Amino acid sequence: MFPEYTQYGALDNVQFDFDLNDGDFGLIDFYNSQNLLPELHEHLTEQNNVHFDADSGIAMGAEAYHRSSLSAWKPSHGDYAGNDHENLSIPQTIDSPEASVTSDRQILCERLSPSGRDRIFGMVLETSQKAHLSRIMRSFPSTDLLDGLIQQYFNIQKHGVDSWVHGPTFQPNEQEPAILGALAAAAAVRSTVPTIRKLGYSLAEIFESDNSITRDLRISQAYSLTIDVGIWSGNRRRTEIAESFTQPLVTMLRRALRFRRSVYTMIVPLVEDTGEALERMWREWVEQESFKR
Repeated sequence: MFPEYTQYGALDNVQFDFDLNDGDFGLIDFYNSQNLLPELHEHLTEQNNVHFDADSGIAMGAEAYHRSSLSAWKPSHGDYAGNDHENLSIPQTIDSPEASVTSDRQILCERLSPSGRDRIFGMVLETSQKAHLSRIMRSFPSTDLLDGLIQQYFNIQKHGVDSWVHGPTFQPNEQEPAILGALAAAAAVRSTVPTIRKLGYSLAEIFESDNSITRDLRISQAYSLTIDVGIWSGNRRRTEIAESFTQPLVTMLRRALRFRRSVYTMIVPLVEDTGEALERMWREWVEQESFKR
């Protein structure tokens, strides 16, 4: 118990009273009567003897704030999402097997197919600026590069504390292009290659326009990934826009009754359940848990 105190012998000869009586401050009296934290006391004494330039500290903090993506963003005429669409094209020197900008490790049960890449490409063409179309069509990321980014996202997610896209049931070639693009973007923005990072931010700004699928799990996940990319982008414009789009996601989930306990059913397999029945129940359970996360 209490490792930060036990190393100083704080629990030696302490009589705990768990009767929870009001006004029982015996433990506090014990701590006050003991010199339990000599090192901390000496450290605080030394700090009090050191002169601190408050004005200098405030100035440094203000400067750090102004340089961060959390400070005020002053929009200009040239600030819009279409500005980044030119970054949806990748030079051959990067998008080639020799470049190895992404891991070739397969995390998912399957690889992204050329048709899956074409669906992402089609979504991009629907929303891209005409001025950039010819360039995008000539050098849009290959199937291998997009697949490598998607696989890499799930590899990154394994080491996170807030993973919420279930990998074992994710089949890239059966998914909507919005979630595929969002996953590729989420991995790309973590790349050490500037061109790949720019690609990630560009993909993140290709939004799904069909509002009839707002109840779909994958679209909600794609929306969440897009917001996550923007908030942590370090760019004032992207950060502010991502913050402003957070509430619609909450509204979508609320309208879908995803905050109600009654919507989630108990899924318990029986001994006699086999084959397709077990597979169906497992996938239903995964979808429910994914919405919770």
